[in-house]
Amino acid sequence: MPAPNRYKAPGVTSSPLASFLVFACPKSGTTWMQRMLCAHPEVHCSESRAFGDFYNPDNPSQPHLSLQKYVSFLRWYHHGPVQSAAGEDGSAFYDMMLHEIVNTIARVTLDQAGTGKRVYGEKATPPSLAGACQSILAGWQQYNPGLCFVHLVRDPRDVAVSGLIQQYRDRGKQAAQDGNPDQAQRLLQVIEQQTMPQDELERWTALWQESVAEGLHACEALFPDHSLTLRYEDLLDKPGEGLAHILKLIGVSTDAATVTSCVEAASFEALSGGRARGCEDRGSFYRMGVAGDWQNWLTPEQTQWCAEVAGEVMQQFGYALS
Repeated sequence: MPAPNRYKAPGVTSSPLASFLVFACPKSGTTWMQRMLCAHPEVHCSESRAFGDFYNPDNPSQPHLSLQKYVSFLRWYHHGPVQSAAGEDGSAFYDMMLHEIVNTIARVTLDQAGTGKRVYGEKATPPSLAGACQSILAGWQQYNPGLCFVHLVRDPRDVAVSGLIQQYRDRGKQAAQDGNPDQAQRLLQVIEQQTMPQDELERWTALWQESVAEGLHACEALFPDHSLTLRYEDLLDKPGEGLAHILKLIGVSTDAATVTSCVEAASFEALSGGRARGCEDRGSFYRMGVAGDWQNWLTPEQTQWCAEVAGEVMQQFGYALS
């Protein structure tokens, strides 16, 4: 008796299990939001880097590799079982495989997350690679057109400062481990002196511009009926209010006690090991937890440069240019 053919029509997979996405430029509060969501009794927010056509082996902490990119590598040696049905290049078959991998991650995660967890979603921040934002969001839209989309935005100047500190710290540690103490010292000295190299400011500003533009496009064109844009600064001011909007969007309980519990579980004090907001530790991922620290790092000329390059979008979100 022949084995059953389990392959479905090209492009058809089981129903998507990931139902929401929190998207932002790196260093915009997605990890904080992830922790608040995971504290909800019905929700788990993870990060698999499922979509996006990117691979960067030189990232200072861990390589940036998406599942989509890994699955694309499989085409060279996997040999799909039904290539004639999947098209000449097997694209539909490997799209289906990728979607089922995401579903497996969601299913196993919810199974292990504890009783009551029923809603799975992810956070996503793009690497500093051209086109990454667009490919990430296009992949999620193809996987689940009904995805609930949360777009976080933070002042690009604070994004640049936070990103610089984390990356220079990580690169400095790596240089020391590689036996290059002079390079490690140069990197750490930039942090100690609170200076912002112009090339880093330009790189982070470009990533912010691309992330925000694609995030707004996703709200308007990809997920127009189930999207939400929030500012990091507003979340700092009223975290419960912002979280409640997200919980309502994804369809889970928003009662006051639950929201308060989530906010407290993911407070800066809880995540940083007891430090109050504003008490800086440059060796911690949770460095400071405040807005506006860029004023201690950028020169007047750099502040003017940001206004000239990104001022129109900054003002759209209510950020003062000086």
